[in-house]
Amino acid sequence: MDGDRQRGGRRHPDDLRLEVTTLAAEALTKSGIEDPAHFLALIGDGVRDNGDTLTFALPQGADPDALGPDMTLDVVPLPSFREDRCTPDFGGGSFDFALVLSSEETNRRLRHNAVVDADDCIRRYRIYGVLQPYNGGDVASLVAVVSVYTVGFEGYDRRFLVFPFGPNP
Repeated sequence: MDGDRQRGGRRHPDDLRLEVTTLAAEALTKSGIEDPAHFLALIGDGVRDNGDTLTFALPQGADPDALGPDMTLDVVPLPSFREDRCTPDFGGGSFDFALVLSSEETNRRLRHNAVVDADDCIRRYRIYGVLQPYNGGDVASLVAVVSVYTVGFEGYDRRFLVFPFGPNP
């Protein structure tokens, strides 16, 4: 890399964007994801909502008032019998969660979290939103985004977990 592409010994942002774009394209191809998505429903950071439940419906065409039956997505905290590295300071261990989808037609668990490491000092899970492909689709094409709040150096850190509504692998 030539000298004008570096700033203070760090890589140029354009080079980092290109690298990340390449990695993302590889992951999308490997996963078979072809269509971009948009938020169908969102509990934004400024919404006065605890994020445990999100009720939404699938659009039924171009009419903004034409919606299908209500569906409800719930984050259900589950006790965990493991301790994490934060237990002595914050009292109590981390916990897991289940993500449950309910509607007139179904009531099923999408996922039981087994992804987050026991050392992560998890203090809260919160539904962030539901995404849908731009070309529409059925319930199996939807994706849930869940915020995970962990204890960080100066307060809480947030990461996101993504769960497809399709059949569990």
